Amino acid sequence: MASPLRRLVVGGAIALILAAACSTDATTSGADDDSSDPITTDAEPVVDDDAIAEEAFTAWLLAEGAFLDVPDPRLIEIGYQVCEDFDNGVTFTGMAVQAALDPVLQERPEEVGMLIGAAAAALCPEHMDEIP
Repeated sequence: MASPLRRLVVGGAIALILAAACSTDATTSGADDDSSDPITTDAEPVVDDDAIAEEAFTAWLLAEGAFLDVPDPRLIEIGYQVCEDFDNGVTFTGMAVQAALDPVLQERPEEVGMLIGAAAAALCPEHMDEIP
């Protein structure tokens, strides 16, 4: 279980990521512009939804103390595999059974459940109704 301080830090990091994603880019107007406002905000915000979702996914697992020994890129790969499995009709229980057969994962059933749930919540929310 993660400490309250770790949860606070991770929660703050997620809030900062989401705030940064919602900000817009401002551009300075050129000399040809007759506008009295030197800064325009007509640029579309640049938001990488996948990166935000991936950061939320890994931050949640970190906050829960799950898979601390697995690098984030590998966790993200596994998370997208969970989504692909859901897309292909594999159930939560089916994934849990597959994990139980894996020599590394069979020792971590609680963490596997957290990973499947976190992947659905962050990376493929269309499958949240499939989480028991």
